[in-house]
Amino acid sequence: MGMGVYRKVQQNLYRIILKSMSLYFDRVLKGIVKDWELCMNVVKIMGGLGNQLFQIAFAYSLFEGKNICVDASVYKTYKIRDYSLAHFVIYDEIKQISEAEMDCGWYMYKLSSKIYHVIQKILFPMENKYNILGKLYLVLSKLGYYYNFSWKYIFNKSKNKTNNYIYGYFQSEKYFYNKKNLIKEKLKVKELMDDIEKNYFEDIKLNDSVGVSMRLGDDYRQSRILNVCTDEYYLQGMRYIHNINPNVKFYIFSDDLERAKKIKFDFDVCFIPELKDYQSLRLLSSCKYFVIANSSFSWWGAYLSSYKNKVIVAPKRWYNGMENPDIYTDDMVKLEGEY
Repeated sequence: MGMGVYRKVQQNLYRIILKSMSLYFDRVLKGIVKDWELCMNVVKIMGGLGNQLFQIAFAYSLFEGKNICVDASVYKTYKIRDYSLAHFVIYDEIKQISEAEMDCGWYMYKLSSKIYHVIQKILFPMENKYNILGKLYLVLSKLGYYYNFSWKYIFNKSKNKTNNYIYGYFQSEKYFYNKKNLIKEKLKVKELMDDIEKNYFEDIKLNDSVGVSMRLGDDYRQSRILNVCTDEYYLQGMRYIHNINPNVKFYIFSDDLERAKKIKFDFDVCFIPELKDYQSLRLLSSCKYFVIANSSFSWWGAYLSSYKNKVIVAPKRWYNGMENPDIYTDDMVKLEGEY
């Protein structure tokens, strides 16, 4: 089979999948949601703290903070990361929801999200070329199903008066840009500092602090999707900021401190000990300059900083084989060269 014929067959297959999904949701799901009386905007929370913040920020912005309900059921079995939204200001404005509070729509949401999860795994490797997930998102969102695992921002203002469901990562400031200042206020940690955190916080505030957020855990280093940053990338990033301000002090944040301590740094550094994820995020966001990993936790640590002249160094490649992801913000310095 020639390459031209192969591509046509491939493209037709994508169209069939897209049309089939559209018909399925239109005929089955739309018929169910029209009779619901209570309008809820349910967001499925999953992953580590950084992903949780992206998900709730998108939901809060899209629905203007109204009737936001959180499905955190995944953490009954997912033990790698904690559910941490309870430690943030926004938690007081959202409702934690369970199956007992839902009607048949809940089960359709569970079923549809599982179907979508399988489909996106098949289509994800081809997303860079065909943007099928983006097209599927636009179809499903009209029915109240905001399902999206694409790394690209997809503009969509459609909102339904019935129940809505959010499932995905939505890793871009563009999803809440118009409400970014409000989002930053809502995503402040509300817990009081303990003595350990307070001591590091005071030291960070006294210095021209650089938060170096290093992701070094095995789950990251073995990732096929994420570009794995090398030690040299972090060292180059530190040199870049030191050239801007020779008086900076470096603070090392890492999910594997033992590995971090084996790195031969060019400068004196202060290692932040293992704390609760929200404590580490608050300390990281208190810094003035940043060298971040391609990590959603790192991203939020830098993003939530209120320092007006902050500098954020980020790896030029965030994902492998995926061009121009919308996770970058305009103020990020993408480190050039090999790393």
